[in-house]
Parts: sequence; C-alpha cells; structure tokens
Amino acid sequence: MSGEVLKQAAHVIADKLINGDSVKLPGIGTFKLARKEEHPARNPRTGETINVPAHTTVKFQTSDSLKQLVRNVEIGD
Repeated sequence: MSGEVLKQAAHVIADKLINGDSVKLPGIGTFKLARKEEHPARNPRTGETINVPAHTTVKFQTSDSLKQLVRNVEIGD
C-alpha cells in the first residue's frame, strides 16, 4: 500500500515539475527543475573522458527545519 502511495506522489511531483512548477513539501523541502550544461566527465571504469550532453535534472533543497532536526544525529558505519 505505501509503495503505491509513493508511486502516485512521484507522478504528481513529476507532473508539477513538467508544468514548470516547483513542489514544496512543508517541513521537508522543495523539488525544482534545473538545467545542467554540457560538460566533460570521466568514465570511472575506463578512465575515458566523455562528453555529457546538456540536460534537465531535478534538484531537491532540504528545508531548514528538517536540517535542524537531524543536525546532531550520530550515524554509524
């Protein structure tokens, strides 16, 4: 059940982003689209330099309240 809810939420967020809107989840953060320009990168397997074409990607900015909630949490390895 929760998997289906998350799948539906992802579709709603994607639809909003495609229509040019940002999506704010109060207390969690904001999704928005960003444009990445063409740039060189290195293939980690071969070491070969490749050209990554310009593309649109999703950026997520965490809310300040969420950052404060987890700021002093210790995480184990």
